[in-house]
Amino acid sequence: LILDGRDYTSIQSIAIDWLHRNIYFVNTRLQTIDVCRLNGSFCYILLHQTISDYLPQRIVLYPEKGLLFYTAIVKSRAHHIVRLGMDGTNLKLLFTLKTTNDVDNVNYLRPLLTFDRIAHHLYFYNGLEKIFTLNMHGDVLHIQYQAIQGFHSFKIFADKMYKSFVDVHTSNLSDFRINPKHAIGTTMLGPGFIFDLNRVVQTF
Repeated sequence: LILDGRDYTSIQSIAIDWLHRNIYFVNTRLQTIDVCRLNGSFCYILLHQTISDYLPQRIVLYPEKGLLFYTAIVKSRAHHIVRLGMDGTNLKLLFTLKTTNDVDNVNYLRPLLTFDRIAHHLYFYNGLEKIFTLNMHGDVLHIQYQAIQGFHSFKIFADKMYKSFVDVHTSNLSDFRINPKHAIGTTMLGPGFIFDLNRVVQTF
């Protein structure tokens, strides 16, 4: 799809702003975050990689506060979460997770991000074995360790975590699971203390 001379054929992540009827998306070919009216009448480059060194990957919106969060990469070095105003202003690096081995580097495109609208927390999956819970300022509140295979999509609602799995190495078998947000195998982080337990009930 070409609009106003721009190539929109390499879209990786899409988020809808229902309050203002806009659609936000990552154009991986041009390394931009763009915003358009839902009817396609107007499009605008919100962020270009030349402005930020962080290559955008996945985006989530918090329209009530006018905030956009996106995952970003520096190839073979680190994963990031960046906060940006939905008007393209006030870019801020919230969170950085350095890659430490070849497996992390190979899977640098897999990190996922979702937003808990009830608790107002971000959930970041590093594509391997950890899910991080962060507040709106990027502070890590909780780390959940995954004992199962990696997943390709996830959402949080109330006290549940919804995950989808695709086994691309065999027969493209798809699976969908619902798990409690109260995780098994976790580390709770708080001011001045750390717990390492086999079973932890989360309280937010």
